Amino acid sequence: MNKKHFTIDDHRRIGAEHIAIRNRRVELTVRLGSGYSLIDRLVITADRTWKEIDELRSALDNELFRSYPMVPGSELMRIYYSGNNHQEDEHGSQNGQPQPGIGY
Repeated sequence: MNKKHFTIDDHRRIGAEHIAIRNRRVELTVRLGSGYSLIDRLVITADRTWKEIDELRSALDNELFRSYPMVPGSELMRIYYSGNNHQEDEHGSQNGQPQPGIGY
């Protein structure tokens, strides 16, 4: 059985969920950082989880561009890599400003 690929609207929904997760990540990271040291197992596990979420975002973004080459890149770029109208880099920085995080 062939599975259908995501539509652009599916990507938009997943992208919005991912942005919400990343925004929540900042709050959780601050809470963890205030209660545990950077070498604590809990903090290390959280850091690994954030990195895996970022890898998934990157893979989904790559698939989006492969699946929809006819859509302008400027429209596609905003689906997985924007939140609150700011561009984020691979470390969650917005507009070049580091965000509170673990291990960055």
